[in-house]
Amino acid sequence: MKNDEFDVSIDVLNLSTRASNTLKGYGDIRTIGELLKHQDNLHHIRNMGKITLGEINMKLAMYFNENMKYKTVSEMQTASQTLQQQSRDIQLKIAEHKRKIAEHTQAIQELEKQKINCNAQLQFLTNLIMKNTKGK
Repeated sequence: MKNDEFDVSIDVLNLSTRASNTLKGYGDIRTIGELLKHQDNLHHIRNMGKITLGEINMKLAMYFNENMKYKTVSEMQTASQTLQQQSRDIQLKIAEHKRKIAEHTQAIQELEKQKINCNAQLQFLTNLIMKNTKGK
């Protein structure tokens, strides 16, 4: 594919106002090419939620489906292999994030137990202090 095919405003995607403003607010995402260049990092953009990201990916896929026809079977196979690899990479990222979430959940539970224990000890000491200072 030629580079000028990517030098098209993201306005052709007919994104929602939120999605469009989020991308334009990021700074340098104004064309399809710039969007593709930053596609792996879109989820880091402020105010970029799952729904907005899903919309952008869906509209981008629709745009390519309508406008970027592959010329040979070889091009289709190459694109397919690339997409399969991207899908595997994404699945690995998902698995890694799920693992981190599980670790963080365990850490949070442990900290909550420590907090409960600490608060119980604090309450005991507070009661003890109050009991010992009442008569004085």
